[in-house]
Amino acid sequence: MSNKTKTLIILGFWLVLALFFVAVNEKIFMTGDEIRLKVRPVDPRDLLRGQYVVLNYDISNVDVKKDTDFKRNDKVYVILQKEREIHVFKEISAHIPTNGQYIKGQVDYIRWNYDKDKNFKTLNIKYGIENLFAKEKEAKEIEKRLTKGGVAVIKLDKQGRAKVLRVE
Repeated sequence: MSNKTKTLIILGFWLVLALFFVAVNEKIFMTGDEIRLKVRPVDPRDLLRGQYVVLNYDISNVDVKKDTDFKRNDKVYVILQKEREIHVFKEISAHIPTNGQYIKGQVDYIRWNYDKDKNFKTLNIKYGIENLFAKEKEAKEIEKRLTKGGVAVIKLDKQGRAKVLRVE
């Protein structure tokens, strides 16, 4: 086999691999269910970094009993339920749910509640949808609108993977 043929085979392999990853990402947009998640108001001075907007959701901070066994970097599955037009937290699981809509995330950090009367800790969960990329002018406009809260329109596939479509 000539060096030219070997080079073409290697380049072809890398091209196919790159196209595969693009296709996996785009599949969510084409086949996923559209849901709406409430976005929490954020200090506008921290919202814009470069040309993207940082989004924080109501489901980003989940209270669980202190004796639950979630640790930092654990994969979690947040089961959602629809209330009016917004999807909200229903329950959390360390295992893939067998029914209902859910979003896959990872525990970023745990905030412990040291009040004796309260028996919970708060999990901060990242879903991979915390940044919305936009042109600088558009990002500034989104930043202004989000100071009072808003709704993010999300595409969610059957494996719990999510992508942000837009913010309303």
